[in-house]
Amino acid sequence: MQLMFKERIALWLFMSLLLGGCSDLVRQQATPLMTGLTLAIGKQNDPQLVRDGAPAYLLLADGFLETSPDDPDMLMHAAQLYTAYTSAFLIGQQEDRARRLSIKARDYAFRAAAIRLPAFGTLYQKPFAEFESAAALFQKGDEALLLLIIKTWAAVIQTSKDDWDLLADIAKIELLTKRLLMLDEGYDYGAAHLYMGVLKTLLPQAMGGRPEEGRQHFEKALQFSKGAYLPTYVIYAGQYAKATQNRALYEQLLLHVLDAPANSRPELTLINTLAQQQARQMLADADQYF
Repeated sequence: MQLMFKERIALWLFMSLLLGGCSDLVRQQATPLMTGLTLAIGKQNDPQLVRDGAPAYLLLADGFLETSPDDPDMLMHAAQLYTAYTSAFLIGQQEDRARRLSIKARDYAFRAAAIRLPAFGTLYQKPFAEFESAAALFQKGDEALLLLIIKTWAAVIQTSKDDWDLLADIAKIELLTKRLLMLDEGYDYGAAHLYMGVLKTLLPQAMGGRPEEGRQHFEKALQFSKGAYLPTYVIYAGQYAKATQNRALYEQLLLHVLDAPANSRPELTLINTLAQQQARQMLADADQYF
């Protein structure tokens, strides 16, 4: 069948991009495009639509980095997309793939950090005693980059539970999280408190876990998000309430998630919708834990 005129024009434009004829234009538009794409994904209320389309977004980010490999903004966008996709759709379902993609996201984030803060590129693989100075590299204005490092590094550990060498990096992540608390404890809906809560409840109390400290951080995260960021409730229930065998709190937190509007903040619609799905499943499984 012959292509209609408009279809031919669209095909020509697409091919011209692939062949590099508009490479300068592509480079100029890449960061605004990825910014808009990230915002649009966050506002989606159909997780399946995002799940089906996300691989194309990841390939697009990789393609932009082929032409601009040292663009820290593009590296950060790519790391964010890969981590979001892995956390939402792969962890707990496709573990090998989740590990591969989380490592890729972390490497993108580390490359961005090494470009903006060159000393970080030489420190992150050092023993903890030498790494300690890395936290002070991040100053006011670096919160987004610092949080991305924490997120992507934590995701690698989450998908590599049998790799004891990576588990040793938990202390480094906690150090960076403390730095984010110092810079802006309310940043991104209290993300630093949320991650600190997870770190404090990662191990059983008999092995060094500090559940009550974790609870305090979860409560702080809820205060800073004003209840809008529903994953905090789900993680609070799964990490603290389950570990301390507090079924009443477990059910209270998860029922709140189901009753709350997913779109109280439009940019949180997707992640809140996913949190509601997870809360529903966790309530259904409650008898297995208590």
